[in-house]
Amino acid sequence: MSAADVGIAVATSIVVAGLLADHSEHELARPVLASSPAIPAHVAFESYSVSPGMPLPGRLSAAVAGRLLGRAFAGRFVSLSAPEMEVLLADLPRLGIVGGAVCDSVVAATALRHGLRLRSLDRCAAPTYDAIEVAYDLI
Repeated sequence: MSAADVGIAVATSIVVAGLLADHSEHELARPVLASSPAIPAHVAFESYSVSPGMPLPGRLSAAVAGRLLGRAFAGRFVSLSAPEMEVLLADLPRLGIVGGAVCDSVVAATALRHGLRLRSLDRCAAPTYDAIEVAYDLI
């Protein structure tokens, strides 16, 4: 199966940049969002969390962020099961994943579990994606 045959999942960096028109990487993220990607549930919650705190003028209210995310990704949420989360948590020390990289590992493991290729703008997350062994593209 080629990369073109694999479904896509998006990281928070793509979602936030794609939804905020004045974001510096908006034009890079828009085509990814237009491709109807899956969204790891963790990404949806992270995106909702950060959108109201973004600098003006692009800041979204919590109500608008929630509606946008719900509509943009309706029916395309993916997640890990509770047992899969337990396995991931147990593997993190062996993989050397700590701090903010833990969130990236949940996103990566979710994409991997669902056979999705992850798209991200976050180059700092690449070592975590590599450790989880998920296929990914840095845009």
